Order: sequence, then C-alpha cells, then structure tokens
Amino acid sequence: VLAVAGENGSCVSRDGGATWRALGGTWDNRVVVVGHGATYVLGSDQGLYVTHDGGASWQRGSLTPLVQSACFSGLALGWAANGSAVYRTTDAGASWTKVASGPNDRTNPNWYATLRCSGDTAWVLFIGGAAMNQEAYLGERTLDGGAHWQTLLSDPFFPSLPKGTIPIDAY
Repeated sequence: VLAVAGENGSCVSRDGGATWRALGGTWDNRVVVVGHGATYVLGSDQGLYVTHDGGASWQRGSLTPLVQSACFSGLALGWAANGSAVYRTTDAGASWTKVASGPNDRTNPNWYATLRCSGDTAWVLFIGGAAMNQEAYLGERTLDGGAHWQTLLSDPFFPSLPKGTIPIDAY
C-alpha cells in the first residue's frame, strides 16, 4: 500500500502506484504509512486512520491527536508520536496509551517527533524551536515498552530541556 498527501488531498494505491484512489477528509503533508502484516496506519492532522484490508477501506482509529511519526514492531505492537507525546498500542491500533510526554508546551511550541522502534524498544527524536542560529533537539529511548525513558542527547542551549548525553546504541 502506498499513500501520498498534500495540500489538495491524498490518494492511496494498492497496486504499486499504477492506479490511485482519492481519500476523503482533510489531510496535510505529514502523512506516513506504516504497517506490519495486514495492518496499515495512516497518520494525518486528524489523528490515525487504520486499514485491515490493504487500503481498500480506512476507519478512524482511536488515537485522535496529530501524528507526526509512527512505527510498528510486529502485528499488534506499534508506536506513534508528535511533539507533545509518545503513544503505544499492543492491539494493532485499536487502542493507544500515552507512554511519554514530549517537549511541546506553551514555552516550547512547534516540536516535531521522529520515531523508530524494534519490539519493546523505541527511540524518539524531538526537534523544534530555533533561536540564535541553533535548533533544539531531544533524543530519548525506552527499553521496556515505554515504562521508563532515558534522555540520550539534548541541546543544552534551551534551559528547559534535560542536559547531558549518554552513548547511543544502534537502531
């Protein structure tokens, strides 16, 4: 399944891009398609949409905030993130649990999240805020399904972020 989105709408292809079908709704440029097995999740400014039939039909998922990045580690285990939070599902997107907060707040708005995962391990890189020719970043990792998070790196320029770094393992 392939999906594209832009200011004028979005389309999905189930045949490698030979033909495309328009999707309803208002979508933005932050659309991502992720999946493992038969489940695909399409993130948009309206939350998550889920398909269980290869993109023939889409249903609104239970996660409604903006999703900037998503990753599935298996048939049922998945992660989604935005600048304000990281979420985890263990039932293929039927329900989501917030497992971490992001740096997005009134003092530090407009953060963007990029997420990678492997099983119960997830890495998230938050990027946002720029001042005096610097861009803030915060990298965090969980090894236990989101129960505990560790800051791997951060930009010390912004005093509201955790400071310090530790060695980063491969992902």
